[in-house]
Amino acid sequence: MSRSDKAAKRKKKAKDKEKRKLKSELRMPSVDFCACSEPEFDAALKEQFQKFRRTPDEYLSPFYIRLFRSVQNRRLEHSEQELQKYLNEGLELLSRNLWNALPPDIVKEYCPDNSFSVTMTRKLRFLVTYTQIIHQSAKEGAIHFSSKMPKVTLNRLPAKIAFTTHAFDRIVERCLTDTNSYYGISMIHSLFGGKLVFKPYNEELVQIYFMVWPARMGLPHKKGVCWVLVGYCPVEFCFGQAAGQTSSWLAKTLLVVGMKNTPERRLINQLPNNLKTILHQRLEGMVSNCDVHLFLWFQYNNCPCLYDQDKKGELTPLPLIWDLLNQEGLSKCKTPAESLEFFFKKDLQKYLEGTTILLP
Repeated sequence: MSRSDKAAKRKKKAKDKEKRKLKSELRMPSVDFCACSEPEFDAALKEQFQKFRRTPDEYLSPFYIRLFRSVQNRRLEHSEQELQKYLNEGLELLSRNLWNALPPDIVKEYCPDNSFSVTMTRKLRFLVTYTQIIHQSAKEGAIHFSSKMPKVTLNRLPAKIAFTTHAFDRIVERCLTDTNSYYGISMIHSLFGGKLVFKPYNEELVQIYFMVWPARMGLPHKKGVCWVLVGYCPVEFCFGQAAGQTSSWLAKTLLVVGMKNTPERRLINQLPNNLKTILHQRLEGMVSNCDVHLFLWFQYNNCPCLYDQDKKGELTPLPLIWDLLNQEGLSKCKTPAESLEFFFKKDLQKYLEGTTILLP
């Protein structure tokens, strides 16, 4: 082989290596799909995911495309805390855009009983998980649950949570603003997909917490997520009557924080009637409207609604600092009524844009 041939061969080898490197850098993480009981729904989503990996710019902005490619190539450009925050945002955006790209006839046929979410495994691969709402008849009427519902132990009886139709309707009514979007559907399915935290409050009430991105509420928090106490479900034990049915703790309704028979009611009872009337009008939409004035008022008066989760999974009240608001008169409020009027009159946005309320 001549010297020129050897040079040409080396040049071609280097060019091929550069192409392989470029192709690798443009590659998205691999994807794993969990089992789905609806083959057509599964096939439609897999088709969209294949399109996403071929043409990601149709589904995500350049920032998130670069983020996922850096994950694939182990060239991480952010701190661990920032990376987790951006990944959470990117995965939620990807899930929503995949949903929006599904054929309308598939959505009409299989939703809202079926949904999915995209997460990332420890091996930095996409993971698609499905949830399905199961409907069964019982002597109590129709009940709704899924195989992924968590177990709750009350009166020494461990059983999964299920919902009556009334409870399901009240949760949708009081917690969601749009049940036709991916966000609305995913919130419904978070009830059934093990993404909520259910904690016994006493022998008759179960607390429900859900995870929310503080940015959606206007709350600055470096972790990127916090947990919100939605409210309480009065429950009763329901024995499985037919073959294949299991016993469950049956939630009969949802009582939003501050409603009658909730612990926070004692705080509200200290208010004069005119403020009670205003508060009652806002309680129904406190969660769905992310009413930060009410969340902070409850938190300030030792009835926490915003929580942090430690490494062991335990929920603790989110630490708040009130220095700037105290300087403007909050510390002078001696009663719940005075502090409520203070929060209602304040434009809280300028306090929420920095870290003047929430600890960094």
